[in-house]
Amino acid sequence: MVFEIYVPSDVPTSEKVWDQVIQAGREFSIVPCGLGCRNTLRLESKMALYGHEISDKINVWEAGLDRYCKMEKGDFVGRAALERAKAAGSQRTLVGMR
Repeated sequence: MVFEIYVPSDVPTSEKVWDQVIQAGREFSIVPCGLGCRNTLRLESKMALYGHEISDKINVWEAGLDRYCKMEKGDFVGRAALERAKAAGSQRTLVGMR
């Protein structure tokens, strides 16, 4: 199991939480991981990160995020660009890894 924990950025709180989590997890052989691990897990789950899998150059269709883009809901900023992108077809597709 993997957990991502967010805490206030002040040093005393961060150090306290870190120490308590590591201590509590010792009997379970807890291992801290960094952003590389998070990115691997994010890719496996097909979770897009802005600037990587979605950006102003990668649209929702290419990123596989069409389930969040409700074109039938009327006018919105960017609608025309998304319609053009959809009509042109995807040049790439984000996929999950198993």
